[in-house]
This record gives sequence, C-alpha cells and structure tokens, in this order.
Amino acid sequence: MRIYDKSNLKIIREFKGHTWLINDVIILNSDRSNKNQTHFNNQQQISEYDQLISCSSDTIIKIWNVNDQVVLQNIKSHYLEVTSLVLFDENNLISAGKDSLIFFYEITYSQNNNMQQPFIIDEKDPQDMQLEKQEQISRIKKMITKITQVYELKYLEFPIKQIEKINEIFFVAGYMNGVIALANFEQKQFLYCFEDKHDLGLYCLAKLDESTFCSSGGDSKVKVWNLTQSHSISEYQFTQQEYINRIKVLRKNKYIAVSHSNQIDLLSYSSQIDDKQIGNQQKKSTKIPSFAQKNNLLKVLQVKLKNPNEVSDFYFDQIKSNEENYQQVIVIGVNQPKILYFS
Repeated sequence: MRIYDKSNLKIIREFKGHTWLINDVIILNSDRSNKNQTHFNNQQQISEYDQLISCSSDTIIKIWNVNDQVVLQNIKSHYLEVTSLVLFDENNLISAGKDSLIFFYEITYSQNNNMQQPFIIDEKDPQDMQLEKQEQISRIKKMITKITQVYELKYLEFPIKQIEKINEIFFVAGYMNGVIALANFEQKQFLYCFEDKHDLGLYCLAKLDESTFCSSGGDSKVKVWNLTQSHSISEYQFTQQEYINRIKVLRKNKYIAVSHSNQIDLLSYSSQIDDKQIGNQQKKSTKIPSFAQKNNLLKVLQVKLKNPNEVSDFYFDQIKSNEENYQQVIVIGVNQPKILYFS
C-alpha cells in the first residue's frame, strides 16, 4: 500500500503487511475537531492524517500508524476476503466480505494533550492568528487504540462486494450476484432488497445524497436508486459490454464519473431532492425519507487515456489557475498513477 504526493506523484509512504490484495482503505485524522475521516481517494494532504484502516483479501483488517508505518492492530473477524469498510461515525466501523457477513465494531481512543499541531504566523491578521494559535494548542488529539467487534449480521448467502453509508441511519450492501439490500444501522438489521438488480453482478456503489445512491454492474449499466422505491429511478446503458471499475460522485452530486477500460466518462445527474428537508425529517423519525424527484442521466464528457492499460481507480481534484477553474484527475492504473487536466 502506497501514499503518493498528488503534486508530483512521488511515493511518500509505503506500508507492507497484507499478503494479498488490498480492497479498501480509510484514512483517519486524529484531530477530531475537524472530523476528517475519508477514504483514501479523497484529496487531502497526508500530513493531516495519522492512522489508516485497511482490509484485504487475506481476510485481515489492519490499523496503521501513518508516521511510523507500523500495524497497531490486526482484526480477524472474517473467514473469507474482506471487501469493504465503512466508518459509519467516529465511534463505529463496519466491514463486509465474501463470507456474506457484515461486522460492526466499536472504536476506542486514547487522548494526548501534548500532541499539538504547528501554527502559522500571519502578520497581516495578528488577531486571527492569535485565535488560530489558541484553538490549535487547545486541541486534544485522539488516536485509535483498539477496535472491538460487537455484532455480526448476515442477510443473503452471497458474497458482498461493497457497503456504502447513505445517511446517519441507513446503509446499503451490494452483493456480487447484483442484488442491493438496504439496512438500518441503529437496529442492525436489513429491511429489504431492491428488485431491479444488476444482471451480471454488482461492481460499485456511491452515495449521491441523503436518500439517493448510484451503482454499476457487469451489465454495463449505471443505475440511480432512491431509498423509497424498490426499482432504480434512472439508468445509463453503455453501448459496449465493458467492466465498470469505479464510479465517483463530484461537483455537489451533479455528476457521476465512470471508469471502464482505458477511459473515464462523465454523466450529468439532476435531482430535485432537498437535503435540508431530508435532514429535518430524519431528526424526527427513523423511517425512510420520502420525496418526489426528477432524475436524468446523460453523458457529457469522455476522457480517453492513450495508455491501453485499464483504469482501476481515480479521483477528481478541483484547482484554480489564471482565474479559471480546472479539474485535475489523478488516474490509478495498472502501473502507476497519472495526472490529467481538463476545464
């Protein structure tokens, strides 16, 4: 497992410990005042992070110290490949695997008052600088000391490809036979399966908003789902039967980026769901939010790589140059990452 400097794609960290494929990684920031927990493909500086959680086909979940590059804990709950991790909130982790099992874990932290972040002196704004200095010095860093399994859940007798958190109550599990199931985190139970499955297996899930998510499968389709409906509410069919490696949501949920073969396609997505209304309803009830919406998927851009190697992953990073907005795409292929730019 490697961490790259996104400005020049040089390796700045390398972690050795897993004996087989690494399927998912979560990066944790020990400064909980910022609440930065994210999967590895989000655009953040590695200096902001202190710990990693990884899962592998070797059936093991590992907690890493980023700076020391050492394993702090090995978790052996699954007996087959561990395929997906979700940090549901600061204190709860979920894992899923090919053994059809989902495990729930509680996270224990230690606190250290002596671990202070450096502060930057800004001569132009001394008052703001002083406030920032006091805030940073007063922060308490929290480091994971232990992750403990607390519950085990099984629904279908099929391997699980991925789990994805949709909101503070619900998450979905995508099975390798193409079925997607909805689960309640608080009750730790599944509610139902969506009827309109991917015919040739499910490859990827991605959250769109608090009640909507998208998926891709071996049928070369990208589908959009709402928690209130059993069938997909929109879909895009690629003309060729191709393996869709990854889907990502970007620009405030307006676009879905899809990688397959040696290219990345951008699909536009529109919805009339009001996130504030969804949040208000969730505070009052644990029931699934229901909102009328209009949806549409349309291909608006295609980026094709000259290298014939398959695109296995990618992420978008918006940057500004000469008063214009550009989109930087870091593509992770078979050999090494590449950087693409487009406006």
